[in-house]
Amino acid sequence: MAFQAPLQLAPFLDEYSSRLRISSASKILCFSSPLQDVVQPWCSSNLDSHSQPASLSSIPSTQAFNSTWSEPESHYTHIFAQLSSDLKTSVKMLKFLHFSLVWKGIAVVLPPQAGEGEVGGEKVDLAKLIELGGFEPGKVRVVDEGKGEVAFAMKWDLLSA
Repeated sequence: MAFQAPLQLAPFLDEYSSRLRISSASKILCFSSPLQDVVQPWCSSNLDSHSQPASLSSIPSTQAFNSTWSEPESHYTHIFAQLSSDLKTSVKMLKFLHFSLVWKGIAVVLPPQAGEGEVGGEKVDLAKLIELGGFEPGKVRVVDEGKGEVAFAMKWDLLSA
């Protein structure tokens, strides 16, 4: 599965950087190297040297869609991911993503590239799909960056409501 760098991610980072709160304490995981190729240069050019993330890594897109997940629980403060056009694979990936975020960690999710936001051959409500992955209903925000939608959500638990 070949991914290209999503066009809507850089404008999203520019506009919502204050809400994302990327800082020197941030541990960022990108679900593909094209996503890292957008996030890493953005951090380098928009954050001062003292605010660079503590870690910024990517996993191969094939691992992100595997049935096994090797990333630790509650480890990342930010995760950037692009959904698959397969519904079952996308929900599984979202569950893995939710598992690996720290409490109040932020997920940035982009729709699949092929089909302009179609999952399983149908246009999906990105927020509802992300909620299927374990995120709290009503806490997912979807914005349209002109070149496509971007969703972001914070991992909550019952104690943080």
